Amino acid sequence: GSQNVGGFVGYMYHDGAVIFKKSSNNGNIESDLQFAGGFIGLMKATESGKNVWSFEVCSNYGNVTAHSRTGGFVGGSTYTGTISGEEGMMFTQCVNYGAITSVTDRGTGGFIGYAIYQYFS
Repeated sequence: GSQNVGGFVGYMYHDGAVIFKKSSNNGNIESDLQFAGGFIGLMKATESGKNVWSFEVCSNYGNVTAHSRTGGFVGGSTYTGTISGEEGMMFTQCVNYGAITSVTDRGTGGFIGYAIYQYFS
């Protein structure tokens, strides 16, 4: 794909809770541009509230490759609301086994490639 490529979801625009439990990606993910992730290419939220994105006992075995903003689980995540203690992204007992490759050094990570206004646990 060209942009926003994920093993489960390419682009997610959702306010509220998103939970992945006991899930794994075994496929290789490739993007010609940006936002590639083993699970989600790009996820966004705009409303304040309980925007909790949770990954529980999950694994990525696939290699993820993109020009930029490349992650083992999430290529990119943006949130434009007000962060509270009840919001953010959580990884519990998760592991990335895949190789993460970006052409540039703009946002590359074993779990998340690029994040704005996030709380991580």
